[in-house]
Amino acid sequence: MVKPLKIAILLLILFSLLALPGWFLRLSEVTILGRTIVIPNVRELFTMDTIAQPSILSKLNPELETLDKHIDLAIGSVNTTASNIGLITIRDSLLTAINSATQSDSSATFLDSTTTITADWLRNRIIPIEFADSTARELRPFFEALRKNLPSKELIRVMHYGDSQIEGDRVTSFLRARLQSRFGGGGVGLLHAVPFSYQFSNLTLSTSSNWEKFILADGSSKSTGVKRLGALFGFSSFKKSKSLFGGEQPTKAWVEMQRAGSRAVPARNFTQLRVFYGYNNQPFTLELMVGEQTIDADLIASTTSLSKLQWDIPLTVNTLKLRLSGTSSPMIYALALDAKKGIAVDNIALRGSSGTDFTRTDLTFFKEMMGMLNTKLIILQFGVNVVPHVVSDYTYYQDQLYNQIAALKRIAPGASVVVIGVSDMARKEGGEFVSYPNIEHIRNAQRNAAFRAGAAFWDCYAAMGGKNSMAAWAFANPALANKDFVHFTYRGSRLIAEMFYAALMSSYEHHLQSFEKRTEQPVTEAK
Repeated sequence: MVKPLKIAILLLILFSLLALPGWFLRLSEVTILGRTIVIPNVRELFTMDTIAQPSILSKLNPELETLDKHIDLAIGSVNTTASNIGLITIRDSLLTAINSATQSDSSATFLDSTTTITADWLRNRIIPIEFADSTARELRPFFEALRKNLPSKELIRVMHYGDSQIEGDRVTSFLRARLQSRFGGGGVGLLHAVPFSYQFSNLTLSTSSNWEKFILADGSSKSTGVKRLGALFGFSSFKKSKSLFGGEQPTKAWVEMQRAGSRAVPARNFTQLRVFYGYNNQPFTLELMVGEQTIDADLIASTTSLSKLQWDIPLTVNTLKLRLSGTSSPMIYALALDAKKGIAVDNIALRGSSGTDFTRTDLTFFKEMMGMLNTKLIILQFGVNVVPHVVSDYTYYQDQLYNQIAALKRIAPGASVVVIGVSDMARKEGGEFVSYPNIEHIRNAQRNAAFRAGAAFWDCYAAMGGKNSMAAWAFANPALANKDFVHFTYRGSRLIAEMFYAALMSSYEHHLQSFEKRTEQPVTEAK
């Protein structure tokens, strides 16, 4: 039997042999079979991280300490009062500045040794949305819906898909507040019947303990063998009750929704509830309750297709409960809390995804559900899950992403698509946090895929400040990014949303101007 002391000595010798090269070498990379392996300097491993990194602090400015005040002045608080909710539209002067910057080279590296990040620099240096050519036709369907004032007549959707960068309604919530304040609408949009670990700021969702959620992102849907996942990439159902005497007995389950936050916030003010369900092989009963009072109840027949239930909800009702009972659960694909008209903005976070999962679902079923939603804009914000896999060529990712966008345009032919490019990510090299070397390659692959598929592109990496900007965001005070050097803080996501919204509205203003010029041109009679 080997004694513990001998094992410890053996491990120490092995560690010393492995660490010896790293003691004398600076952090370096070795490429093996197309994959890059980082060899750290051992002395750096034992060096404690410190915020006092001269190369980072030299790029920061004390103005960032009051960045929250600057953002509040520019965008207005999300919890704004009813009296000033209309004042958070983009200023004409800012739009003029944006319009004059449309010819800038968004592929350039903006953060160098002479650049100082300030709140004004971040807020006003808006990166314009990019198009394949000067026609800007990629966003025309969405812009035409706005120009024709459709939000005043019907409900149109903006669907924001993304990775963990948008979890917790980050980025989306501020974009929703902006769009609904300007064009009307209310509610938080589509959501799973079973909530995630986080809640929306304007809605509290709770359920009975016998619900299960099956989603593509965590692999739980794979166990069901079902690919009919719909717009939220998953479904919820309640578990069957077990009878002591055998046979089947009805199972009861419930979902409760409660408004939260300020009444002045549009996202709180939904006026309709819709339930998208289907594929229940047995009938079930469904009650809609307000407090202890049942205001509607029905026996829902079995079905082998996608179906929808809908109720009008007065603004005076703060708490709703859906109570279901049956021997078999329907698949609940989504709850939709919206206004009857205006703009709905959905937050659909797919943790761990690189944006290449759409074609892994039943696209025929996906298209059927999209046909019920009247979607006019799809936003794709992915990329951070690709970054750790450092390779020399990202053509494979470009092709994969192209296939996803092309599929989305087939299932939602009336919708525009815009890709928000990968944000900066940092890792430690030589005792300092610097950008991953592949960020710009991934960004370029995303841009190329977007243009090939007929989508627009917005360069989040450039908007942040380009190379090494993530470290500056993470070390800002208050911080704009977390110390994982990947994800934005709530404040940072708000700033990104502000810049993207400004770029989107700038492109919309260009669209309106182009339309006016076309209509003002005299018609020449044919001879």
